[in-house]
Amino acid sequence: MLPQVRRVVLGVFLALVVFAGSAAAECAWLLWEGSLVPGGGWRWVISGSYASAKDCHPELADFVRIKRATGHEVTEPRSGAAIYTDGQHSRGYLYCLPDTVDPRGPKGGTR
Repeated sequence: MLPQVRRVVLGVFLALVVFAGSAAAECAWLLWEGSLVPGGGWRWVISGSYASAKDCHPELADFVRIKRATGHEVTEPRSGAAIYTDGQHSRGYLYCLPDTVDPRGPKGGTR
């Protein structure tokens, strides 16, 4: 199951990188955690805010260690992203993203 999740997250991550590439160097970076909600859908929470990607990546590595210590199987963080699963029902993503990128997608409505 983890290889399939890796393929999905790679596609999502590549799409996010395209949008993140235009982010200003001065913007804040956020550590997002997305987890699969029973019954479908995703729940995204911001787990931290940092001045730069350089500050966010070590925190991502800490979250990976914590997930592993609690029994999750977690990929090594690469380019600011990691995937985790408990081997059964729980799975999720950890991302360091500029504050201009929201993994939940575009907001609804008109402006």
